[in-house]
Amino acid sequence: RYSIANCFAEYSFNNTNDPGNPTRGFNVKARGTYDLYFNGPISGSGTIQCSAEGYLTIPGGLITFIPRLYYRKVFNLGLGAEDSFIGGYQQGKFLDQQIPFVGITSMEYMPVTDLGVARLDARVNIRSKHHVTAMYNYLMASESVIHEVSGFRNNGAGVMYTYDTAMGPINLCVHWNDLYKERSGWGAYVSFGYYF
Repeated sequence: RYSIANCFAEYSFNNTNDPGNPTRGFNVKARGTYDLYFNGPISGSGTIQCSAEGYLTIPGGLITFIPRLYYRKVFNLGLGAEDSFIGGYQQGKFLDQQIPFVGITSMEYMPVTDLGVARLDARVNIRSKHHVTAMYNYLMASESVIHEVSGFRNNGAGVMYTYDTAMGPINLCVHWNDLYKERSGWGAYVSFGYYF
């Protein structure tokens, strides 16, 4: 299959007050793509992907609540459209079509037309450089042919400790998911530095 035309549009809005640990503001992103293919008859496929997150700190500055929503729609799956993936803590860290999901550190292939994740974080500021964040997310996806996945209403949760340094935060996270029947959903993740 040969791509003969590609177009995309992107929108981004961010008014958060801190790149590392925001306490107020919103971050909204949207992206749409369309590819025209030629291999015999001309056909097309496309994607729509959007995300939104907000930061709300209760008076006193001790706890910040961070609700997040992620959604991805694929048109004409199998005709060349970019497939969807879930996993990790940051959207698009490895691929543009990656949606974060607490509980999975790797990327997991999701050949579905509709994929959404709703997530809520509660970050507690213990001291000036010490934070603990409790995270829960819920995965909603349309049916697909994946046999390893136990269902398409799945949960993931984690607890992350963060220490802020001059070179960026040090994060230690323990997490869980119920995506698979045949293996444990427990895991751990360590990271150092800022996301770019």
